[in-house]
Amino acid sequence: MVPPPDIESADGSPYAPDRDGARFRAGTLLLGRFRVVRLLGVGGMGEVYEAEDLELRERIAVKTIRLSHARDASMLDRLRKEVQLGRRVSHPNVCRLFDVFRVTLPSTADQPSVDCAIVTMELLRGRTLADHLRDEGQLPLDQALPLARQISEGLQAAHGAGVVHRDLKSANVFLAREGDATRAVITDFGLATTVAGDHAAWELSVTGAVIGTLAYMSPEQLRGEPATPRSDIYAFGIVLYEMVTGVLPFRALTPMAAALKRVSEQPEDLRRHLPDIAAPWYETINRCLALDPQKRFTTALEAAEALTATPSWTARPWLRWTATVAAVVAIIGGSALYVRILKRTTASTTVSSPKGAPVSHARPSVALLGFENISKKGEFAYISTALDQGLGSELAVGEQMRIVSGEEVARIKQELSLPDGGTLARDTLKKVRESLGSDLVVLGSYLALEGSGQLRVYFRVQNTQTGETVQSWS
Repeated sequence: MVPPPDIESADGSPYAPDRDGARFRAGTLLLGRFRVVRLLGVGGMGEVYEAEDLELRERIAVKTIRLSHARDASMLDRLRKEVQLGRRVSHPNVCRLFDVFRVTLPSTADQPSVDCAIVTMELLRGRTLADHLRDEGQLPLDQALPLARQISEGLQAAHGAGVVHRDLKSANVFLAREGDATRAVITDFGLATTVAGDHAAWELSVTGAVIGTLAYMSPEQLRGEPATPRSDIYAFGIVLYEMVTGVLPFRALTPMAAALKRVSEQPEDLRRHLPDIAAPWYETINRCLALDPQKRFTTALEAAEALTATPSWTARPWLRWTATVAAVVAIIGGSALYVRILKRTTASTTVSSPKGAPVSHARPSVALLGFENISKKGEFAYISTALDQGLGSELAVGEQMRIVSGEEVARIKQELSLPDGGTLARDTLKKVRESLGSDLVVLGSYLALEGSGQLRVYFRVQNTQTGETVQSWS
């Protein structure tokens, strides 16, 4: 008994490939099981069809290699690899791969018969992220956010299964329509490898070539180094950048020139395209695109969570207290209090040089020795520096006072083991005067009331010659 052919046309006509490769007509039956419904898309390496699985009575997608590549054994290996690694990952945001089959394409007048491979996979209805960006442009942040979260969850699932995608890009993210909702699905694990590294997968590429798409490859991949989950996180950063701006972060006349930029340069500043982009998005994308893999996020999910995280006041503390500190500085430095300090100082002191010799008609010299953080929380320690810098700028206005440099202050504080805040003894003040030539020192403490956003500052001004407190304020 003659076995049925691998390919049966619906109308009995002979199979006829087009000039670009295999093109199955609607109704064509593959392997006696998969009936072609329609062509879904054509890529550089193959075609994808919607098909009906007669055995399971459901619709699936069938992916096949173009006829021009059908005789390339490495392509069959690539498809097998895609299925093997893709089947490790079971997640709604990763396209499910079912199996790989061999079919024999019958001979025609122009082509001899040839073995070909097809992959059966989850049927997705919609379009790729790349198509969406090309047709409709960038996504608003509120629309990009859920998609970014889903892509990250798909990557997280792949990495958790020990799989590195190596070719994440907007063309490999499918926006599947499901009623009024959209599900982002990562597709095409044809270049994937294992987290531990897979020499066989490396050999699937042309000898000496880099694996992946130039526009999305990480610097380490471009250097020919093994890909890791953080390489995928770099590509994720490029996809995020592209989603919210509509352009790639590295642009040049040729893809290779743009790729070379990524080895040594930072991406084009996001704010050139989105001046008001939210800080979490700006910081997350930049961290994903760090040249050093160790400076990127550890996991894809961590990156997605950072997009909505409340800014860390430990990492970016000035964002919350800048206005408060500025107000305190303005009150101290710009009020009549400043004038009173100046008058009392010039009336009661003999201005001197660093060596102690009197200097006539010189400006009083002020050393800002810092403020003690009595909030007992390290996250507010930066306020001491902010107060010093702000007061230094205010007191220097009009050039009626000379402000001792921060480097000199840091040196003497280290030499004399001076703490921030607290009243200094007369002999200590004398040493400060001899070393810095300062007539006054400003120091104090502060209490940050986190719940109310209030800042209580206690400061005092001491005369280094007499040891007296010229002025105190809270």
